[in-house]
Amino acid sequence: MPKVSIIIPCFNLGQYIDEAVDSVLQQTFHDFEIIIVNDGSSDDYTNKLLDSFNRPKTKVITIANNGLGNSRNVGIKASSGEFILPLDADDIISPTYIEKALDVFTKKPGVKIVYCKAELFDKQNGLWEMPDFDFDLMLQKNLIFCSAFFRRADYNKTKGYATKMSYMGWEDWNFWLSLIELDVEHAEKAAYRIPEVLFYYRIRNVSMIRVLDENKDNILRREIFLDHINLYAKYFENPISLFYRLQRLENNYDKLNRNYTGLLNSRALKLGRILLKPFKKF
Repeated sequence: MPKVSIIIPCFNLGQYIDEAVDSVLQQTFHDFEIIIVNDGSSDDYTNKLLDSFNRPKTKVITIANNGLGNSRNVGIKASSGEFILPLDADDIISPTYIEKALDVFTKKPGVKIVYCKAELFDKQNGLWEMPDFDFDLMLQKNLIFCSAFFRRADYNKTKGYATKMSYMGWEDWNFWLSLIELDVEHAEKAAYRIPEVLFYYRIRNVSMIRVLDENKDNILRREIFLDHINLYAKYFENPISLFYRLQRLENNYDKLNRNYTGLLNSRALKLGRILLKPFKKF
């Protein structure tokens, strides 16, 4: 049984798949398997390539198209590794990523998620600017990209990656919160970022990270909140008391605004302005 399973969903990205697989085969840690999930690709090149794909330690599973979250779940359930690393078909990892991630799990057994710094490449280059893991900030936005390590045993305790979100793009964030929920008392130490670049995220002409507009963003935030309502309730104020606090603030604001408007229209203020006008010119 391999120590690590690399799960690579692929939908019409056959032109990049060899590069992704090569980056895994070049790892300094060799006890792994690679599972490619062909998510019902519709382009002939990808299908022909994967139908006859023959690389070391690699197998291909072909399924009907049902989205990224489902592809990852299928691949993970077909895997046998103790640790899981999702890797998108157009991304690559550095040769020491597996070795250094497993070292973190050994030294920090309470950690649920291990990732690293990342760089963008292809249509855009440079460091992917992300803050270090912070649980409070993680509740507000995703801080961890898709290619982070986690234990298969922890995955089995969750519902896996969401498959019915309204739009694709935030399945990762939703899943990371599921892992963090497994040990809420130690949520602040649930994830660890290796302080060096070991992952490379490809920016293509169309990239999922760039296509969510504000309306879709709001819908997905609501879905993530509802999926993890117990987690949010533990760390945020009771929404009912928050509503009444807001109501009191609004009432106070209305009162202050009325007083301010009354002051502006008062005879005393108007007279004061007339009396002070010569001094202002002086």
